[in-house]
Amino acid sequence: MIGVYLSGTGNTKHCIEKLIYLLDETAQAVPIEGKETVHLLSQHEFIVLAYPVQFSNAPVMVRNFIKDHSELWKNKRVLCVATMGLFSGAVSLVTLLLASMLFWRVTIPGSLPAFLGSWLLTMVSTLSIGLMVGGIARNAKSASVIACLLYFPMLIFSGATLPLEVMPGAMQKVVSIFPLTQGIQMMKATSLGLPTGGLWVPAAVMGAVTVICMGAAVTCFQWE
Repeated sequence: MIGVYLSGTGNTKHCIEKLIYLLDETAQAVPIEGKETVHLLSQHEFIVLAYPVQFSNAPVMVRNFIKDHSELWKNKRVLCVATMGLFSGAVSLVTLLLASMLFWRVTIPGSLPAFLGSWLLTMVSTLSIGLMVGGIARNAKSASVIACLLYFPMLIFSGATLPLEVMPGAMQKVVSIFPLTQGIQMMKATSLGLPTGGLWVPAAVMGAVTVICMGAAVTCFQWE
């Protein structure tokens, strides 16, 4: 048994490594872009293929890998593991809201539709960055590096991990350029019922990021 994966943020890699260990403690998992991956896969009869779902489909790099090495899969058992981002995030959000309201009597002082709208705008603007990375990157390895350089600073300093209020004033101004920072501030304001007069600024920032990144993705993407 062997596992092969495509992972940008490391989530899919973590999942397949845990699964492989449970199935066979001696098995290994290798990245799909590895130089020895094809050779290693040819030596095993049972392959676990893991990849993140991108808008209800397998990533282009995974589909190309399967097509380019079509002979590799003949007479082999293949288990596909798909990790999800956008739709799993939506399910998690709805589940969390329903559970908190039913079991802990949590109420949202602000507007629930406005909160959901701000959440959707935040998701779209963030995902547009991923599409841009996929469009400008030459291969899966460079895409993973670029994605890590862009996403991890946002996750750490946007307020999603550390509260924005505890950061120095200068750092707050710097991280305010992140679309995720603007999105979190918008979701906080709409959910807590805070004044929303200035929310056009984060909405404009996230809208601009979405348009620019989508445009770059469409312009730079090329079929190989």
